[in-house]
Amino acid sequence: LRLKEERELLALKKLEDCPLVIGLDLTRCKDMAASVAVWAVPKMVAVPIDPYDPDTEYEERQIIVPYVKPYFWLPKRTAYQYRGRINLEALAEKKQIFLTDSPTVKAEVVAEHINSLDERYQLHGVASDRAYSQALGAVLESTFGWDLQGEEGRLHLIPQTFPVIGPAVEQLQACVLNQEIVHDGNDIMRWQLGNVVVIEDTNGNRRIQKPSHNDYRMIDGWAGLLNGSYYMMNTPDLYPGSSMSI
Repeated sequence: LRLKEERELLALKKLEDCPLVIGLDLTRCKDMAASVAVWAVPKMVAVPIDPYDPDTEYEERQIIVPYVKPYFWLPKRTAYQYRGRINLEALAEKKQIFLTDSPTVKAEVVAEHINSLDERYQLHGVASDRAYSQALGAVLESTFGWDLQGEEGRLHLIPQTFPVIGPAVEQLQACVLNQEIVHDGNDIMRWQLGNVVVIEDTNGNRRIQKPSHNDYRMIDGWAGLLNGSYYMMNTPDLYPGSSMSI
């Protein structure tokens, strides 16, 4: 990371004072589910007034640095199935993924996790694609009293079409290439980055391509981070200027 000197501060930073967005990638069957918490942490940086003038003066400008912490769930039976490809059981011992006894990752588990973050941090919204979000929304509403209706609703369904998700793909890709993401070094997130394939349509709009069913090369964490990035980019309070990190 270019910001690796700040990485160790992830657990120490007063993130309770920073806006939080959660990006989800859910599943209904035996696959992995991911929740990626992204805090919008303000940082003052020196920016050249005229980037093309070698003698230009600099001005202080606030950017938003994404502090990212992913959470993963996977049924134990699936982890056993993929043992020959990747040792997810060892990563579970390191608390980098939670293995469930149930054959699927239940909506109640993810909903309880989201609500626990909501009670501790300034959660602005939860962003997910439309697939499998109905059950999660029902639990958030019935068990935890979330209001999912109207402008105050905090569960946002993000279409995964090229024109809609394309700008978020570009911005997230720039963050990765510029090493502008502060994270906790989760090994699953690192592994899944190598599985990400970006495709584009005839108009140059991009999206990430999900692996086929039963493919061990998962990308759930990055799919969740992409949904969270989309929400932040489309929320003026979280993305107020052009010199942002996410």
